[in-house]
Amino acid sequence: MKPYLLLALALVFSAPVCAQMPTPAKTQAQKLLDQDLRLLLQWFPGRFDNQEQVAFAKELGIPADAVPEHIHSIFKPVDLPALGQHVFYVQQYMDADPEKIYRQRFYVFSADYAENAVRLDILTPKEAAKVKDAHLDTAKLTGITKEDVTSLPGGEVYWRREGAQFIGGMKKDACRIKSQRSGRTIIVTDDLLLNEDEIWIRDTAVDDTGAYVYGNKAGIHHKLRRAQQWVCWGATVIDAEKDDWEFKQGLAIHDQGGRVFLPDAAGQKR
Repeated sequence: MKPYLLLALALVFSAPVCAQMPTPAKTQAQKLLDQDLRLLLQWFPGRFDNQEQVAFAKELGIPADAVPEHIHSIFKPVDLPALGQHVFYVQQYMDADPEKIYRQRFYVFSADYAENAVRLDILTPKEAAKVKDAHLDTAKLTGITKEDVTSLPGGEVYWRREGAQFIGGMKKDACRIKSQRSGRTIIVTDDLLLNEDEIWIRDTAVDDTGAYVYGNKAGIHHKLRRAQQWVCWGATVIDAEKDDWEFKQGLAIHDQGGRVFLPDAAGQKR
């Protein structure tokens, strides 16, 4: 046998086997969970506000000392592959005042086949001021990585579909935080509901003795309705005697008690 033929045979029989193993087919349960994730991602984006709940608290039978705060939630889908495939920028404020921001987060959704639930990982930006109003200017999020956020162990929320809604919550007693002020361990719980038109939010916390830390003491959710937003124009009087007015265009407002603050002649917002 010629030498070059021996060399060719040696190369053939010594070549590594590179065949790729086929991806296992998804189970029916996994396929259904993928569908649930797609539906949740369809319902979640937008703005939600509980102005109706607050304005009609008395008619709804809510005790005066248990009326939930007036909150507005913004959930904006953003492209941040460094954090995950399905990421939202979240900004929440109080009292119909966009400057009264009380929470900024990144929400990352995924299908958790082991838990048979849609998993939500909650990430907190280390420099919240830099990403303020990123729902209006997503360029502020350029370059964000996992080094720029923090998370609480056990703070994951698991969403499961029940009919025409999703129920979300943390694992029992999983989210524990050491208080820097009291030194006690604080146990945080989220109780949530999402459907096509509403999101209900109830955040509560107790310490390791069971003592109240925060949350609605009557166990009432903040019941936020989806807010439809549009753009309008407005006018304020500068000099009434001269019939002098200032007109502004491009003012964004929504239908769940939305407000627009315009400066008067003295520069005060009203």
